[in-house]
Amino acid sequence: MAQTEFFLTVSILLMACFTSILCAESFFRPFKLKQPKINWIRLIVVFGLVLCIFSIILLVSQRPMFSYSLCMLLVLIVMVINNVKFKTLREPLVFSDFFLYLQAIQHPRLYFPFLGVLPIILVVFISVLLIFGFIFEKPVIDYFSLESLFLLVLAFSGIVLVKKACLSVSIEGEPETDCRHYGVLSVLFIYSIQAKLANASFQEYLLDSSPLKKPDIKNIADLPDVIIVQSESFFDARNMDKNIRQDVLTNYDRALRSANAHGKLEVPAWGANTMRSEFAFLTGYTAAQLGLAKFYPYQQLSTFEIPSLVGHLKALGYHTVCIHPNAASFFKRDTFFKKIGFDRFIDEDQFQEAIKVGPYIADSEVTKKIKEALQLTDGPCFIFAITMENHGPLHLEKTSNDAWKKYFNTKPQQGLEDLTVYLKHLKNADLMIHQLLSFFHDEKKTIVGFYGDHVPAISKIFSFLDYEDPRSNYFLWDNFGVPLDGTEKCTDSKSIKIETLAAHVLNLINSD
Repeated sequence: MAQTEFFLTVSILLMACFTSILCAESFFRPFKLKQPKINWIRLIVVFGLVLCIFSIILLVSQRPMFSYSLCMLLVLIVMVINNVKFKTLREPLVFSDFFLYLQAIQHPRLYFPFLGVLPIILVVFISVLLIFGFIFEKPVIDYFSLESLFLLVLAFSGIVLVKKACLSVSIEGEPETDCRHYGVLSVLFIYSIQAKLANASFQEYLLDSSPLKKPDIKNIADLPDVIIVQSESFFDARNMDKNIRQDVLTNYDRALRSANAHGKLEVPAWGANTMRSEFAFLTGYTAAQLGLAKFYPYQQLSTFEIPSLVGHLKALGYHTVCIHPNAASFFKRDTFFKKIGFDRFIDEDQFQEAIKVGPYIADSEVTKKIKEALQLTDGPCFIFAITMENHGPLHLEKTSNDAWKKYFNTKPQQGLEDLTVYLKHLKNADLMIHQLLSFFHDEKKTIVGFYGDHVPAISKIFSFLDYEDPRSNYFLWDNFGVPLDGTEKCTDSKSIKIETLAAHVLNLINSD
């Protein structure tokens, strides 16, 4: 291909790619709001991305039409993943999601079933067409040529454009709001470039603004054991449908009557992203304090010194243990938890013979590990247990035709099958509460905390039942002389933010 023809072809395809992507963005969720003026930032970022990605693909493949088609396929893949995430978790794709790609490969059940069959077939079909296109389209440039140098200049120019535009814009840090203003693709890169927080000033800010100050414990000689259970997708589902039987959470209700505190819990996650709630509990930092690091704090703050409940308790002489029947490396917990002070991590490798309910290890097996860990510990112990039993995708599990009778007063409407599955596991979480409180009732001084990391990822059912409360539930209980027989100890239910829950735990220790 002659140089003039090449430059003309590249120019036409660049503009075609730019226009096609802008049009494709109208299919991204959430919908972009109409702007009274042209959004130049969005246009510059998208054009810069086109310059960079198209030029690099063309430089490597040497095939113009293939390069255009591959660019559009990449946009299609991002669109499918984004729309599925928004539909399921009510949040558009954010830059930190790309750090989780290895987890999707290693734990496909936790991710791919939400995509559905049709989008996967579509992407595979287009990919096959692209392969044939690559085979039959002839290369039009050499690697060592003026055309290749031109493409390198275009790619570099695209990077500069994207970086300058992303750094110049002011954002709110709320994905849905920002995506409606700038578009999903632009926000992915704006967040990514602005999220580089690993600097001395931000480290100093986190240390100075830590909500969890070093506790002033009066009675160090007689510290209670502290057991905190982060129960997967736990919330009082009876609030969303009056047809759900009250005895689904019998033991939970009983625990509330003798609890020190209980109520609804405001969490920074909906349907997934457990690590956000987890980090908020362990450190007390709010989303506003973390900025863009709030999306995946274990990754974004991996090099930082982070004050935490774990560190404070360890300084008091506690042996600190995390129990989680999943891979320790998931969400980088193995490295981050060690950094903030956990002495031991009991992960799925130590649950080899454990019973499963559905695809995941039963909550009752986690209870057994809690008891075992305490028996191996001299002195006060802090155990943070993260359950897995009620993890989705729930639609992959099946129940018998009459299973609903255990959880509903009357036969539920069609379309609530996933709720039946959820309630089965919720009742097992309720049994875990009974097992824990009954065991610790006659043991040494113990504080038990129990909370849900987020509501379950059953967005369709929430919409069907017109239930929009995103809060989970919690309670804090101790055995400091209070019988587990219904004696009133706590007053009214109190809604709190999860960032304050650890402070409540420290107060309970100090009140002994």
